[in-house]
Amino acid sequence: MVAVAFAALPAQAADPDPNTPYAYYGAAGGTYVRVLGSTVESDATAASSISGTTYPKQNANSVATAHVGTLLNAGAVSTETKVEKVGTDITQTSSAKTAGLDLLNGLIKVNALTTVTQAKRTGTVLSGDSDTELVGVAIKGKNIPLNVDNNFGVDLPGIASVILNEKKVDIVGGKITVTGSALKVTLLKAYEGSPIGTTIIINPTTSTLAPSETTSTQVGGYGYGTYASVNLGTSVKVIAGPSALVATPPGSTYGYTIYNKTAAVNVPLVLIIGAIQSSANSVSTPTTADVTHTNEIAGVNVLNGLIKAKAVSVKARSQKTGPGQRINTASSDIVNLVIGGKPITLSAQPNTVINVPNVVKVVVNEQTYSSIGAQVVGLHITLLSPRSGLKAGAEIYVGVAGSLTY
Repeated sequence: MVAVAFAALPAQAADPDPNTPYAYYGAAGGTYVRVLGSTVESDATAASSISGTTYPKQNANSVATAHVGTLLNAGAVSTETKVEKVGTDITQTSSAKTAGLDLLNGLIKVNALTTVTQAKRTGTVLSGDSDTELVGVAIKGKNIPLNVDNNFGVDLPGIASVILNEKKVDIVGGKITVTGSALKVTLLKAYEGSPIGTTIIINPTTSTLAPSETTSTQVGGYGYGTYASVNLGTSVKVIAGPSALVATPPGSTYGYTIYNKTAAVNVPLVLIIGAIQSSANSVSTPTTADVTHTNEIAGVNVLNGLIKAKAVSVKARSQKTGPGQRINTASSDIVNLVIGGKPITLSAQPNTVINVPNVVKVVVNEQTYSSIGAQVVGLHITLLSPRSGLKAGAEIYVGVAGSLTY
């Protein structure tokens, strides 16, 4: 998951005042794999996250399948993060559902896992919980009940340790952080090239509430690899949500760089993408701020080969140098772009438009600016006629970064 730093709080603090401004951070993913000592890694698939100080807020994401070699195969994954405020009471909820799960080449099988993690502030009282419903879970052929206690452990001697319905609640002063997961597997010995200590987490979820830093400039932004959607009248159908999404919390990352990585994205006939990495770094003071988001992609295949690139990288930066003074910049780098079978020679100019008549419109190095920030999209693709099962008007974004200083 995305690592987030909130404001440090005193070791001993009174209960928070009901009228104290609060910030929130929520994140959810379907599957997460960290393979120690190897290049194979996959951060939260179908990741969704929210952060800020305004209410309500919601974000959702989904993916049809997830695969990491023989370690993990999963079907549909969906996540949602949301926050609500009634009076002074705040509830931040992060949830994830993963279906059709097969781990360690069938050693662990699952029909469905649904995890709900919450952080609450009721008056001056902070509380939190995380719970998972397990449907059709079998570990080495042994069925697991629908509901088990939090942090329920199962040992597979000499193979792996398993924790089901994981929950951890940390309350320090006026800050609460709740983390949960449906299933955590840690290898006790090497398995098909994955070393001891490799960790697989299903439905990693986080919910955090903390007093907001009213003395610092609020910042924001995001970076992600790909996104695809199509307009249906007055609504938008998301075909593939943001991949490898990372977002800056409102109080900044305090100079630390946070990352999200995904091994690959595969939406049949629409997107085949290699390794993706997004990053965020920010600092903030009462009068100044500096925010940078990046995204890097290795291997791009869009619309079944219609558009290809060896690599896409983007960067957006917003600097607040004083009251009303900002420097906003954006850039992209695209290697070996091919559209409709023809290599494309790119200029350094932003917002270059390439049309394949009656087929597709591609905006390369698309940059947009406002008084408080900048956004860049490496490739913004719009279908001009139906293709690959998509309707005309469908939009695909490859390599996105945006940074804001308020």
